[in-house]
Amino acid sequence: RNPPVRSYSGATTMTASTTTTSTPPTLTEMIDIPDLQAYPKGNNDLAHKRKMEQWIQQASATKESVKSFLQQAIQNENERFQKDQARRQREIVEFKTEIANLIAMLETRILNLEQEMEHAGTEKEERIGTSTRRVDAFCETIQERIVEANQMIQTMNNNMNPMAPSAPPLLDENTANVEPVTVEIDANDRFLCPILKVIMEDPVIASDGYTYERKAIQRILNTTKVSPMTRQKFKSKLLYSNIQLRGEIRDYKK
Repeated sequence: RNPPVRSYSGATTMTASTTTTSTPPTLTEMIDIPDLQAYPKGNNDLAHKRKMEQWIQQASATKESVKSFLQQAIQNENERFQKDQARRQREIVEFKTEIANLIAMLETRILNLEQEMEHAGTEKEERIGTSTRRVDAFCETIQERIVEANQMIQTMNNNMNPMAPSAPPLLDENTANVEPVTVEIDANDRFLCPILKVIMEDPVIASDGYTYERKAIQRILNTTKVSPMTRQKFKSKLLYSNIQLRGEIRDYKK
């Protein structure tokens, strides 16, 4: 007969066809192996002979059963090992794939950051260049204004001296309608407008450094824009009141 199968402290009852658990039992824990030393003893009679034959049959059956179970157990263990190896191999492949994807993502992110840094650097250089050009243009304009102001100051200083140079009258269709002021002919020459040749009421200094009657020089600035004294174009339309000369003219008229 087949040897009985013994249960052990696990989740299932072990047989030759079932798989083993994480802690497989030994063969002696699963199968009741007969005590071969306890073979029957007795007289050498026919009955004793039959008992010995029965014991030999039982021992042979047990041996075959143990060998069969052992082979099945080895086969199950190999299958379990192969499955575990296949599972581990799949996990390794999946892990490698995840690592490769992560590396690709990091490389893409690094490339994007490098491009953003390069773009930001280009924008910074453009902003700096634009700001520098604007500042240079502003400084150049300020320098031109400073030069003009110094020239006007120099001219004002020259006009404070008596007998400033005069120019021949320059009348055209724009200044012919300006009504002259009726005053004595013997007026001081520096009180006379170089354009109208009459004493000025509102003397102003133009960008060429000379003093004119405001209405007369404004008409020149709105038309030809050429200085009647230097014969060159005015650098600016700005006019500055010659306060000192206006006060002297008022005193002269008194």
